[in-house]
Amino acid sequence: MASTVADDLWNVYKNEWKDARQSLSKEKHEEEVIYLLMRIVRGVYDECEKEAMKGGNVEKKQQQIAEDFIRHRLPLAIHKENVDKPLTAFIRRCVQCLLRLCSLNPAPYIHWIPKGDMIDKEKFDIEGDKSGAVCDWTVWPAVVLENGHTV
Repeated sequence: MASTVADDLWNVYKNEWKDARQSLSKEKHEEEVIYLLMRIVRGVYDECEKEAMKGGNVEKKQQQIAEDFIRHRLPLAIHKENVDKPLTAFIRRCVQCLLRLCSLNPAPYIHWIPKGDMIDKEKFDIEGDKSGAVCDWTVWPAVVLENGHTV
């Protein structure tokens, strides 16, 4: 089940993330866009963790979490008038996948490489042979099981 959710989350990156990135790129430069999208994923993940701990029907909570996040928890750099269809779709899909992920027992977690840390090629895709590469930006998190292995 964890691998299915991880695959769904990867599809969010391949589809909705790219659309949201393109949409935000009209107003902001590339690094800021990537940073804002990362903050959205982290914020949604935190909200989904809290809700998953409460238990209950996951599907009923999805819309509530997404609407609350869009109304009250967006990074301040994203003005409400700039919340368009691609960004809304991205947030909704993040909620859908991350709430399911957080509701698994045991729940995997998402992992971001801190800036300046070495890139673990077991957990992250990097282009080419960059042995000993240091992280500048983690664009998308890895899904990690409690034993430390990625899904």
